[in-house]
Amino acid sequence: MDNYDYDKVCKATAQLRIQHDIEAKAREGPRVDPGPRDSDMTVGEALLEIEDNMMSDKFWVDLGQGVLRARQALQGEEKDGQTKAAEYLKEVSDQILALDQMYFAGERKVIDQIRDLFEKEEPVSLSMPLSGVRTTRSEGQEYSSNQDKRFKELAKLGKEVIDKQEKQSGPWEFIEVKNEIVITVNIKVPPSTSKGDVTVNFHPSKLKVVVKGHEVQPAVIDGEMTGEIDVEASGWNLEGKDDDRRLVLELEKTMGGFMWYQLMKT
Repeated sequence: MDNYDYDKVCKATAQLRIQHDIEAKAREGPRVDPGPRDSDMTVGEALLEIEDNMMSDKFWVDLGQGVLRARQALQGEEKDGQTKAAEYLKEVSDQILALDQMYFAGERKVIDQIRDLFEKEEPVSLSMPLSGVRTTRSEGQEYSSNQDKRFKELAKLGKEVIDKQEKQSGPWEFIEVKNEIVITVNIKVPPSTSKGDVTVNFHPSKLKVVVKGHEVQPAVIDGEMTGEIDVEASGWNLEGKDDDRRLVLELEKTMGGFMWYQLMKT
C-alpha cells in the first residue's frame, strides 16, 4: 500500500475518466448553489446535481461518469435506455457503498430512490419528480478535512483500480478517438500469420478472435465488449510483416458519441 502515493492513484484512475465533457465539467467545478429549494427535484435535476457534486473533485470524476451515462440513457426514454440507466446507477451505488460511508451518502440515498422507480411499471423519465428530494448533497461532507484518512482511502481505491486494470489488459492495442465512430484494435501476431490462420466472430456486443500460433490460446479475445458495434460495418485485415505483423480490427460503434475507454466490458 505504501507504494501507491496520491499521484500514482490519480494517474491510475485517470484511465477511467471521460476525456471531453466530463473533464470540462470538472474544470468548471460545481454549479452555483441556488439555495434552498421550495419544490421537489426531478430525476434529471437530481442526477445533474450528483454529477456536479462528484465532478467538483478531479479524483471522483470517474465515479460521476456512471451518473452521466445514466442521465444520457434516460434522455431517449426508451426501454433499452431504462435498463442501461438502472445498471449504471447500481454500479455507482455499489461503488459508493464500498467507501464505507465516507463520501456521498446523501447522493447514494437519492440514487437508490431513483433505482426503486425502475421497479415500477411506469417508465422513468428525467422530468419525473422525486418525492421529498430537495437536495442530493451529503450533509457535512468536506473534502479538505481529515486528509490523512482520505489519503489512505484513495490509496486503497487506487490499488484496486490498478489491480483491476491489470486483469482487464490484454494482448492488444486499443485506439479510440473522440467524435470518431470507428475503434481500432491492433493485435500483434506471429510473422508467418496468414488470413487462413485468423478467425474473427463479430457480434453486436461480443467479440471472439482466434489466431493460430498466437501465444494466447484458445482465443486471443473472447467476451463482451464495452459497447455495441455495427457488425456489417466492422471488419479486419492483416498488416505489416516480420516482427511488425499485426491483426487490425476496425469496429464501428452503434453510438458514435459514446466513449468506451476500453475494449472489453468490466
